[in-house]
Amino acid sequence: MSKVESNILPLKAVKDTFELIQISDPHLFGDADRCLLGVNTRESFVATLEQVHRHHNKPDVIVITGDISQDLSKESYRFFSEAMSRFECPILCLAGNHDELESLQEFAVNQQIQMAKEFQTPHWQLLLAHSQIKGEVFGQINDEEMNWLSSKLSKNNKPSIIFTHHHPVHSNAAWIDVLGIKNCEEFTQMLSTHLNVKACGFGHVHQALDIQKDHIQYLSVPSTCIQFKPNSKEFAVSDEKPGYRVFRCQSDGTLNTQVYRLEDYELTLDKTATGY
Repeated sequence: MSKVESNILPLKAVKDTFELIQISDPHLFGDADRCLLGVNTRESFVATLEQVHRHHNKPDVIVITGDISQDLSKESYRFFSEAMSRFECPILCLAGNHDELESLQEFAVNQQIQMAKEFQTPHWQLLLAHSQIKGEVFGQINDEEMNWLSSKLSKNNKPSIIFTHHHPVHSNAAWIDVLGIKNCEEFTQMLSTHLNVKACGFGHVHQALDIQKDHIQYLSVPSTCIQFKPNSKEFAVSDEKPGYRVFRCQSDGTLNTQVYRLEDYELTLDKTATGY
């Protein structure tokens, strides 16, 4: 198996209908005062968690789709772990291109925060696919990961949601679309052969996308800090607010999903930035 914790036993839920929260791309620093393009990422992350806790305080599972840290520091992961402790549900983590996999694994070893790759309910399954290539901004789903996913989807015919960090479909923002999953066509083609795949959720693009391809919804989520300007050829940030996505999975296989933003959050954004 890969060094990602794919051998962890699958987590299970007992409810027929369950609620899932997707949070992504916090880009946390070890230093509490550090900002990313003018935004204090710790403050915006905590504000996001507070809104989730106020309005969706008893989710069945939270999935974090990567780029937890910006500076790869253990302190950033320690802060993440402490901030997430307000929730009582399992929290599943994927590593993004900005993450240090070994440091993330060090803080994802308790009963709450894990790098488990499966979450099973009586009627649904979640499968988390590792897309990080160490030292690269773009991602890839390697053969081992592809075969594991295909096998799980074949053996278990439950309605399924796949999560990964990098985007497997084009966002129509040229500068970041070259930094998605390099073998995206192979990956999406494999998923399309499994009719039980309802959706694929991802981060990395710092914007909310809902793209239908074959029978599958490809869904991204806003970052908890800065947002990228949609449909932009060059790097550009947007004044859209931080946010998260809620999935409501019904026992009959129906999936409803909605993006929520921190509408009252005041951004101190550097819109002149040409990169980060």
